[in-house]
Amino acid sequence: MRSLLFSIFLLSISTLALAQGPGMPPEQKYVVLGITLTGNRTGDAQTVISQSGIYKGENITLPSDAIRNGILQLWNMGIFSNVSITIDKEVPQPDSSIGLFLTVHVDELSHIAKDTIIGNKEVKTEDISKAMSFREGDFVRPWELEAGKSRVKALYEKEGYHFATVTIQQEPASEPGKVNLTVFIDEGKEMVVRHIDFEGNDHVPSGDLRGAMDDTKEKKWWNIFSSGDFNELKYEDDKKKVVDYYHSKGYRDAAILNDSVWTTG
Repeated sequence: MRSLLFSIFLLSISTLALAQGPGMPPEQKYVVLGITLTGNRTGDAQTVISQSGIYKGENITLPSDAIRNGILQLWNMGIFSNVSITIDKEVPQPDSSIGLFLTVHVDELSHIAKDTIIGNKEVKTEDISKAMSFREGDFVRPWELEAGKSRVKALYEKEGYHFATVTIQQEPASEPGKVNLTVFIDEGKEMVVRHIDFEGNDHVPSGDLRGAMDDTKEKKWWNIFSSGDFNELKYEDDKKKVVDYYHSKGYRDAAILNDSVWTTG
């Protein structure tokens, strides 16, 4: 493989040298004579074309970095699901250049007509709406939908529902180019802390170590002040507090070697 790549590299150099050598025809020149746009529903055509960075009268080469960059710049606008630029017509010019008529093809993302939230009981609808941050007329950007779902999941995890799932369904609205979004939530079972067990604590009672934890508490029927909610971030902080408690008792080398969390029921 190394020899093959080396041979191709030499061939490329040789070809380039021949193309630039004496007696060879000059590189063909191209000029953009016109640009049209198809596929846009709401955006102004000239505004979209200007975002491509390609302009009428521009001299380009083929294959063209200008066209590649134009596609990238349009894609980075975040409002299209597909972008391409094609050459529709070539017209010889008096100066021996070739005039090009280009068409920019785009598929515009749909807009939100309305959104509906179904299946939530433990988290308020307005809190979910705020987390999703949908607004009527917004583009339906897939990455924003995923980010919204993650934020809703975080709301449920904060309430102890770590197995909640969020799915979003899109259906065409009555108005062309718009969709209705339905957010389906399966809250799953609440995760509560039933037992906190310690091993290896020969000199400090387990009860004292449980007491050192501020937010990770066992849910007991007789303790109405403890919800038993499990929060992973707070659990990590509470483990540090257990170690700090050991240190305060003079065990400066104490450390948690490992821990595990499992679910039942």
